[in-house]
This record gives sequence, structure tokens and C-alpha cells, in this order.
Amino acid sequence: MLLHFDSLTAVPSEDQLRYAIRLLKRQNRTRITANDRLTRASATVKTTGSSRDNVPGPGFIFEIDSTNLQIYAVSRFGRRRVVGQPVLYLVVDVWSGCIVGFTVSLQPPSYDMMLSTLVCCARDKNDVCREIGINLKPGEWPCNHLPLILRSDRGSEYTSDKAEPIASFGIELAMAPSMRPDRKGVVEGKLGELKNIDQFELLPGRHKKNPKRRDPDGKKKAALTIDEIKKIIGLYILEINRRPPEEAPYELDFNTISRMTRSDMFKWGIENRSGYTQERDFTWIVRNLMKRDFAKVTAKGISFRGMLYLSTRMAELGYFNKAKPGRSYDISIYIDENRAWEIYTFSKDDELMAAMIKSPEAKMNHPTFAEMWAYRKDKEALDKATKRETARDTYEGRKKIAEITKNAKKQLKEEAQEEKAHPSKQNIRANRYDEINLIEAPENIKRRSIPDENLKPQEGNEIDSAAEISLKIFKNRATDIV
Repeated sequence: MLLHFDSLTAVPSEDQLRYAIRLLKRQNRTRITANDRLTRASATVKTTGSSRDNVPGPGFIFEIDSTNLQIYAVSRFGRRRVVGQPVLYLVVDVWSGCIVGFTVSLQPPSYDMMLSTLVCCARDKNDVCREIGINLKPGEWPCNHLPLILRSDRGSEYTSDKAEPIASFGIELAMAPSMRPDRKGVVEGKLGELKNIDQFELLPGRHKKNPKRRDPDGKKKAALTIDEIKKIIGLYILEINRRPPEEAPYELDFNTISRMTRSDMFKWGIENRSGYTQERDFTWIVRNLMKRDFAKVTAKGISFRGMLYLSTRMAELGYFNKAKPGRSYDISIYIDENRAWEIYTFSKDDELMAAMIKSPEAKMNHPTFAEMWAYRKDKEALDKATKRETARDTYEGRKKIAEITKNAKKQLKEEAQEEKAHPSKQNIRANRYDEINLIEAPENIKRRSIPDENLKPQEGNEIDSAAEISLKIFKNRATDIV
């Protein structure tokens, strides 16, 4: 390969250098590393042993990883609107091969999403599946534990300063070397199992990882919302956990059992090889694994990120009474980025108190904070468009109201010129009774006419007052009833 420059001493430009690198990759199938060494791109690293080596029981090592699901999701407010591709976090127990936690979100990989996945690992799976619309059988997913060692790659969510508190949870964070996915092969294998399920390739909105020219990108056929994708992934995980494990314990009595799934093996290990998992209560999960933030307590409730939350327990303790109308004070809260419908706080006596979102739609749909932010932005845009579209109709309606009011005042002025005393200030109760009876029985009402000053009433032809007319109608009705 020959590279021609302007002179022997000239320094190649950036474009020339990139061109040379492309030729090296294309012709010699080599790549240049950071220390200027040529290495074979197809070189393979020989590995010996297994991921289960020196793993005595369940919970000793969990592996965590994230991946793009390569599925385009649509908005829950309209399936014609594409909102992006969800990201899946998966946690797998190395000893049993059982999936112990997962998170599906439209947010990119981050430390908060990693914490949400650990929250899922520690929570009761009956509650987790109930939130996404799945009913578990008794003992179908017996995983609500944290590990001693958490093995991951070198993503920013694990190498940043935010990940330092993980060690205080009693969890050792073990990071695999760069460019070595085989060092966390258990979780990589489970992600491969999930994406290689037959029906997974047929999901609407699914596309290839590296599509070629003119290959569909999945946007036109996207039809699933993020809630539906969560439920589908949950069902696929249950299917994977029902598969038999790669190995079974030697001390297992095969004559006394009828089946052994990955979930069954995890449960058996908890009962017979215990001591490596950490089982925490929900109070500990909230205080240590959930994100801490600050909200404002008002007389109406807790205001956080433009949303209002209500708590019966906080109302009993007088938190809302302390906030006078127009005044508020800050309070420390704990949130899960994937559970925007509920936030938590602690009282002075260290009592855990939950606050539910006021919006009925949010309670029913269980959105994330990112989805609630997008929903509020869309709602504001829709409100502005609605006001623009209905501005003309509003103007016409108010114009008619003004015209009706003007005509009523005009007629009142004309009648006031004919009568000396204002009729609205005399016999209001009798006039109201006349108005009601005029609607119900107009034939029984003898309407009064305004007398002419020049016309004198003859004897026997006097004009009855409103009170006299009402009294006669009352007597006539009483006679009819008797």
C-alpha cells in the first residue's frame, strides 16, 4: 500500500490519516491500537473455566447489564406517535441462572436506572408484576434479595462517583475488563436468550441492530406502548426462568422432585445453600436504594416536579396544616425514577410515609417521571392549541351574552318609564310565585295590566293585586285536593 504526500517531510492531514486507517482495516484486516501496535481484528482470546467456578450458592454473584431492545415504542396518548426505543436492564444470579430483576425505561442507561433495577431485585416480585399487569402463581418468582458481589462492565453508571455508596450497602462492585463481555457471560447469555425468542423478532416496531440499506427501521410498524413492552418483557423473563438450569446440585434427590427450573433451583439454593444473599425490608430499600430529592409541602399537598402528591398519614400528623396558603417549606423525599405515582418520606420518629400522586390517570397507568414530564409538555401544547382553536367561538359566545344583557337593560328602562315605582322592589315573593305558576299552569293566572292614569276603574271591575291572585290560586288548588 502506497500513500502519496506532497513532500517527504509533509505531515499528513486528518483526512489522509483516516483514509490510511480504512485501508489497513479493509486490506490487511488489522487495526491500530493506542500504543501504535498492529493487531489482528479477528484474534480470539482463549478462556478456560466457567462463570460458576467458585460460586457456592445463590446471591454470591449477580451480573447486571443493559441493552437496547431494538423496538420502537409509541405513545400511550396516540399510537401514531413514536417515542423512541426502550432500554432494558437485566440482573441474573450466576449460580442458578435465574433472572432476579429487570427495568424497562425510555431513559438512557444511568446510575438512577441501575438503582431502580436493584430496587426491583430487592422487592417482592408479586408487587412488581402486579404493577405491570401480571399475576404470579405462588412461588413462581421467589427472588427478593441483594447479592454480595455485583459484576458489571465499565459503564459510566458504575465508574462514576455516584456509584461509591454501593459499597456501603454491603455489595462489592466487580467490573469486568474493557471489551470483554465474556467476563460477564451469564447476563450476556440471558439477553441473547431473550432476543432470540421466536416471537420477539415478530414484535411490531422491532428492527435489526445494524440494518442494511433499505432495510425497515421499525418506525412505520411500531404499535406497542412502553407499558405493553414492560408486560411482554416480564412474560418472556418468566418463560426463561421456567427453563431447566445448566447444572443441578449433586446433593439433589432427583427421585423426590418432578421438575427443576431456574426459579426452583434459586429457591432450593436459598433453603439449602443460604448465607450469600441479603434480604432487606422496604424501609431499608427506600432509604438506601432510592434517589433522594427535595419537594415543597403546601396547604394542598406535596409539590414535586410540577405534580401534586397526597398522603393520609402526613395529613394526620399536621404536615399540610403547617403550610399556610401562599407559603410552603421544603421536605426531603425518596423517589424511584420508574415509579412516578408514589414518593416516600420519613417523619421525625423515622416512620416511613408514602404519598400518592393526585392525578387519577397517573395512578392507573403507572408512568415513570420521564413519561410524566413528556405528558405534561404535550398537555400544555394541547391546551394552547385548544385555546387558539376555540378563541373565535368564545368571542362569539361572549358577544351574544353582551347583546342579551343589553336588550334586557333596555326593556327594563322602557318599563321603568311607564311605572313610577320600580316593580323589582315590590312584592318579590308574590312575583316569584306568579312566575312559577305561570310556567306550570298559565291558564290559572290573570295577568295584571298597567293602569292608565286617565282611565278610572268602574265599580265591580277592580284590578286584582299579585298577592290576591296568588291567594285565589292557592284556595282553588286546596279545593281541588279536598
